[in-house]
Amino acid sequence: MRYASLFLVSAALSIASGSAAAQVGSVLRSARIGQGMGGFPGTLGSDDYFGWSTAPLGDQNGDGVPDLAVGERGDDDGGLDRGAVWFLHLTRDGAVAHATKISQTSGGFGGTLVDGSMFGLALAPVGDLDRDGRAELAVVSGVPLRIWILFPNADGTLHGQTEILFSDPVFGGRIDPRDMPLASLGDLDGDGISELAIGAPHEDDNAGALWILRLRSDGTARAAQRIAEGEGGLTVDLIPLEGRPGPFGDRFGFAVTTLGDLDDDGIPVLAVSCSGGRT
Repeated sequence: MRYASLFLVSAALSIASGSAAAQVGSVLRSARIGQGMGGFPGTLGSDDYFGWSTAPLGDQNGDGVPDLAVGERGDDDGGLDRGAVWFLHLTRDGAVAHATKISQTSGGFGGTLVDGSMFGLALAPVGDLDRDGRAELAVVSGVPLRIWILFPNADGTLHGQTEILFSDPVFGGRIDPRDMPLASLGDLDGDGISELAIGAPHEDDNAGALWILRLRSDGTARAAQRIAEGEGGLTVDLIPLEGRPGPFGDRFGFAVTTLGDLDDDGIPVLAVSCSGGRT
């Protein structure tokens, strides 16, 4: 039986002149969160995979401390492997002050999950869509693969959710809904609503692709832009499964993360992996 836990790590980023403090990048302190640890009140079962995914939430409850969302894709609330997401309100030392579980049977979640949904496969904040002072959260679940936009209350329960299926017309029937990592991009088009990056590594016979999804304030999909070889401004060559040695293809979009505004043009830079590598 395996019980997962989560570590919050504070690293040394700078050292004062003449200081005998730890070296840059070393661990100053850490806090472990799990069953019976760090103030976490929940019960974790075997193979629940608590900590499979995480996402920053900003200050959800107004106490001045950033909060955290944690995926538990193997949770069995309502049925086998339906999954769950925890909203953790943290203290300044990294302990849990309050925790709310969002699952098929708790937290005000009004959607429908089935066995094997693994709700919490991937998480990403999407900014404050409804202007209530709290960031919404994008969550991936399966059977079928889809994205949920969760609208939290100050106590971590939900006052709503929106379901985005990959059969939505904005994707034009072109998206391959497998292995979908997420990344928040902030507001790219100046409409006050954050965009979401979605990796699609199995598209184009495992050459891979990336989608930029534009949302409405109610969490529904407004538009989507596909980025792939020769599409969406991408000029690199992506190698498909049948075009390279080995069993993979480039799988562009296998992992995505936002790096911030590296070139000071007001637009965040996105790092996108090619998990198949290059020969």
